[in-house]
Amino acid sequence: MRNNNKFTILIIIYVVIYFAIDLFGRQYGLTSYDLLGVQKNLVLDYHQYYRVLTYSFAHGDIMHLAVNMIALYSLAEPVIKFTDEKFSVIIYFAAALVSGLGIVFFSNAIAVGSSGAIYGLFGVLIYFALKQAKYGYNQLIVNMLPIIIINLVISFMPGISLMGHLFGLITGLIGSYIYDKKFRYR
Repeated sequence: MRNNNKFTILIIIYVVIYFAIDLFGRQYGLTSYDLLGVQKNLVLDYHQYYRVLTYSFAHGDIMHLAVNMIALYSLAEPVIKFTDEKFSVIIYFAAALVSGLGIVFFSNAIAVGSSGAIYGLFGVLIYFALKQAKYGYNQLIVNMLPIIIINLVISFMPGISLMGHLFGLITGLIGSYIYDKKFRYR
């Protein structure tokens, strides 16, 4: 990762949090879902508002963490290429927050994981791929088509937060549109 030091630091933070939760949880019989997961009744009934963001720092198991960190590592650099590091970090956390809110208001499931935020980055790439295709440059959209299809299928699998993915993706698309219109050509 040449240009995305903030995402490298973020990946390290995710790994440290995963192992801290695993160690702490084993001692007290708690899971990442118990400690940081987002769920409608925990947020609205028990006023644990922090969960609409903290869920994105927790992962269900080591495979969940690994898949999300590989995705984050893979998407960060191309997103920064189309925007900049500051916007990329902002849209990442905005997507995490909006995904958390989407889960609270449109789902009854409890969720953990950074995939909603990662889908925000995915939304950035889709926005710029569609923009390039409009002007006859279709290499990015051709490269992304298999990834788009795979991720759409994954989003509908049991145990996956469709609402988290959907709200993250929408945040990335809308954020990219705003960025493109207001900041890109200053």
